[in-house]
Amino acid sequence: MTVSESGAASTTTAPAHPQRKVADKGSHNKVSSGRTSPANRSPRISDSSLTIFHRHSPKAPLMPFLLEAWVKPSVRRPLPDVKPAPVAAPGPRSQHPPSYLGWIRLAILGFALLALRDALDSIVTHGWLTPMYLFTNFARDLVNIPGLLASPSVQILFSFNLFVLAGWLIQRTAHSIYEKTGRLHTGLFFTLRALLSCSCLAFTTWAMVNWDTNICFNAVNIIIMASHSAKLWSYGAVNDGLRLAAKMAETDPTNTKYSQIVADKLNNYPKNLTLGDAFYFSLAPTLCYQPIFPRTQSINWSFVALRFVEFLFFCALEVFLALQLMQPALQGSIVAFEQGDYLALAARILHIMVPNMLIWLVGFYAYFHVFLNMTSELLRFSDRQFFSDWWNATTVAYFWRSWNGPVHNFIVAHVYLPLQESGAASRVLAGLLSFIISALAHEALAVVPLGLIGKAPPYAMLAMLAQPLAVVATARMKKTLLGSLFFWSTLIIGQPAVVFLYFIAHTKAYSA
Repeated sequence: MTVSESGAASTTTAPAHPQRKVADKGSHNKVSSGRTSPANRSPRISDSSLTIFHRHSPKAPLMPFLLEAWVKPSVRRPLPDVKPAPVAAPGPRSQHPPSYLGWIRLAILGFALLALRDALDSIVTHGWLTPMYLFTNFARDLVNIPGLLASPSVQILFSFNLFVLAGWLIQRTAHSIYEKTGRLHTGLFFTLRALLSCSCLAFTTWAMVNWDTNICFNAVNIIIMASHSAKLWSYGAVNDGLRLAAKMAETDPTNTKYSQIVADKLNNYPKNLTLGDAFYFSLAPTLCYQPIFPRTQSINWSFVALRFVEFLFFCALEVFLALQLMQPALQGSIVAFEQGDYLALAARILHIMVPNMLIWLVGFYAYFHVFLNMTSELLRFSDRQFFSDWWNATTVAYFWRSWNGPVHNFIVAHVYLPLQESGAASRVLAGLLSFIISALAHEALAVVPLGLIGKAPPYAMLAMLAQPLAVVATARMKKTLLGSLFFWSTLIIGQPAVVFLYFIAHTKAYSA
């Protein structure tokens, strides 16, 4: 059967089916929408093959219709190959991560507004608690030179010159004995420098207990004298090491242990054993002695003036924060503690967090950035890496390594490494002994200015001795959000708790 153009049936035999046009249209749509590649397409069947197939099929009228539903005859116009849409290659999760600077600014603004709210609330509730005569009396005392020199606090501070002189005399004597006899007397001079460092702290403590001194000046003096005690130890230890290196260089020139010392520092020994060098180190913003320090060529006096104005401003801000914010919060905690209302006590300790954190941050900036840079500029001291990015710490160990550069360098150079190199302690034991020495120093810095020697439990030392446990706990939290939250929690919550405990002890000791 055939189909004419008008669609009527005829008796002429043809390979086409009556539904040819419909089948063509459906076949065209199927091929177009399927996007079949040439390799996967079925082989083409010509009209002649269909005719032969029809002639041999017992059901000729039905089979062509079924075949043409999925076979494209060769008489049709070839269809272009339809290529799949291009797919982008997989890339990194985020080539340009979003900046969170706006959130950081919001947090800083919120913290500043919270502190301002507490300050205004304290002024409204308690009045102005920061008397101006503190600043006027301080300015008057600075101008009154005879009265300033007669102050016990100033006399304690200037007494360090005697310890510097004693340390220099010990080293000159040790070098003279070595030149005459060739003997080092290592044990003797080790004992002398240990006694000198300890006597510096002992004299400072005795003077603060027995002389009429101010708590604020006591806090400044104990920090300075503790630093000077460390300087005395470093000055003696480095010069003793240089003498030992000189002797080893003479007796065994091939000894590699002292080759670097000989190359770097031994050429300057004993030329460095001058009184001027000893006093320069006593004022330099470092706790580790070197025969030669890196120096700048000149002094930038405008930089010094700016840092001096900044230092005075931040010192006044510290006094305001301590008297206007910290003192009322601590006094409120005393009432809750005496009444046994521990829920209210916890709320008061949380209320202490904002002024305590402000005092700590302002003090850190005023000392480590402003004061040490000003001192460095005046002394033309060019090594000014006093701290690292401790605020990004995710482990407690990184915080202790980065927040106080001078102390960390001293602990590593004169406690940690000597214990390991001498074989006296393993790495873990040396680290633990470093924390114990730091704990004793923190306890002295807390109880001596407050006059609480023997009158309060060692809260600061216990808090420092808990730090190795925190180091272990955060070792697996490196570069994680959980580690950062843990670090900030110990700093924000731990410090107010220790301050509160010492305030309770001071109130009980001196309330009568």
